Amino acid sequence: MPTDPPDHRPAESWSLSADTSLTRALNRLEFAAPLEQNFREEYEASSLSSRLILLALSVVAVALTPLYDAWFLHPPQGFIGVSRSLQFGLQIPGLLLAALSCWWLPLRRYAVPFTIFGALCVSGGLFTQRIIGADYGYAVPFNFAMITIAAVYSLARIRFIIWFPWALAIVVGACTAELMTFGASSESFYNCLSLAIMLFMLSAGGYLLERTARENWYRRRQLSMLALHDPLTGLPNRRHFDHMLLQLIRAAARERGNVALMLIDIDEFKAYNDHYGHPAGDACLRRIGEWLGSQMRRPHDFCARIGGEEFVAMWSDAKPADARRLAAALRDGITRLGIAHEGLGAGQVVTASGGFVEISAPEPVQAASGIAKLLVRRADDLLYKAKGAGRNGLFAEVSLPDGSRGFGTLKVE
Repeated sequence: MPTDPPDHRPAESWSLSADTSLTRALNRLEFAAPLEQNFREEYEASSLSSRLILLALSVVAVALTPLYDAWFLHPPQGFIGVSRSLQFGLQIPGLLLAALSCWWLPLRRYAVPFTIFGALCVSGGLFTQRIIGADYGYAVPFNFAMITIAAVYSLARIRFIIWFPWALAIVVGACTAELMTFGASSESFYNCLSLAIMLFMLSAGGYLLERTARENWYRRRQLSMLALHDPLTGLPNRRHFDHMLLQLIRAAARERGNVALMLIDIDEFKAYNDHYGHPAGDACLRRIGEWLGSQMRRPHDFCARIGGEEFVAMWSDAKPADARRLAAALRDGITRLGIAHEGLGAGQVVTASGGFVEISAPEPVQAASGIAKLLVRRADDLLYKAKGAGRNGLFAEVSLPDGSRGFGTLKVE
């Protein structure tokens, strides 16, 4: 079956109730579940390529350190061995482990902690070199620590709530090493103040950038949901239905499964609108849509509003008898909602008629579009038969037992 099951929940469940709710969520850098989980998954997936580029560049930069150290800084001979041990024994292995976690699928769930570990290896190596370098009268530049923090934030795209604690830990570690190694001199305080200011600026920028990323993601998601969902009921719309029907038919063809489809039309809905008014008609459709959507409990079952007072329900890989039972229960359930329809007379309630089709093991996969049109057309024909036979009816059409494409027609009471 399709790897990504359709989301048949009302579109409103994906939305925050008001602009103030969105503002609060953005300010906290946390959406409510399940929206937050969706954001984290997509944000993490979109970060992998840039994170790999960052780690590859970092490995190259650390590996080239001996060259530009020799060209520009001329470290003491005794210090060089210690420096190389830290660079090639701590910093580069930490970065390679982080890169492996981003590239190798079984380790990707640990990509964030391993990336932070790689950054800590680089920073820890720098602090250690600065402390040891002081014994040789050699001042190792400490500004690479801030470069590490800034690079990991800008390219690794680690969320602020995870990024800030370890960035703060690096700055505290750098300041502690600075004061313990060089004492409480004006230069040491100046270096620590510079680190603190850099951390503050990076933190403010990091917070605002993630907030913007979250808002853009939410707006894109909202637009996508609106494009695929009916604004009145929140159910998937005709475009989404057409796409999912093709997907389910192709999956059934590959796996020798089956697809069942029922068109549902609310009986005498014009009379309902004429009697109660269009606002009441909209409320009626919303209530029916909410109920229909709540009955789609399996991941690949699907319900949509495809126009006016017409809905559609689909079941994938359900036994034919079970699918017909579900179809009948769905239509009967609309009656059991007990929505008064006095436009037809006192004591009358809203009912629905349906046309049901089911096909087993459709083939070939390439013919999915034609099969989809056939199913919809046959369901529509049966729906009109049910409407013509009287209100609150369901006509069904199922594939023949021998698996051929002929159909037998029956009425489900």
